[in-house]
Amino acid sequence: FWAEATATVAYVRNRMVHATLKDGVPEGIWNGRLPSVKHLKAYGCLAYAHLPYQGRGKLEPRAR
Repeated sequence: FWAEATATVAYVRNRMVHATLKDGVPEGIWNGRLPSVKHLKAYGCLAYAHLPYQGRGKLEPRAR
């Protein structure tokens, strides 16, 4: 859990505005375009994981 949480913090911080970069975004400076943050969700929000077709039977749910 902690390794994944640490990687997530680094991912999010690289997409946030930093005062030391004159209000620039590290990811935007690196790639030359502003990153999208639409896909980011808050910790603890309700989410569903998609189960691939090979891992489930015909009548089983598609997510859990």
